[in-house]
Amino acid sequence: MCEGKNYMVMIDGGSCVNIIAKTTIDKMGLKAEPHLQPYNMTWIDKTAKAITQPCQVPINMFSY
Repeated sequence: MCEGKNYMVMIDGGSCVNIIAKTTIDKMGLKAEPHLQPYNMTWIDKTAKAITQPCQVPINMFSY
């Protein structure tokens, strides 16, 4: 829940990278800041995405 709205998230326990889409950051009203050392992340299909802004996402784990 963020600002009174519920959001569903998927947590991939096998992933070594935690990412969040810019559109999600905007919708949730979170704050992203410039990355001190931007880098590229490459997906399995060889497409790449520049990682330029870290964002802290508060998460509370309830029973599921």
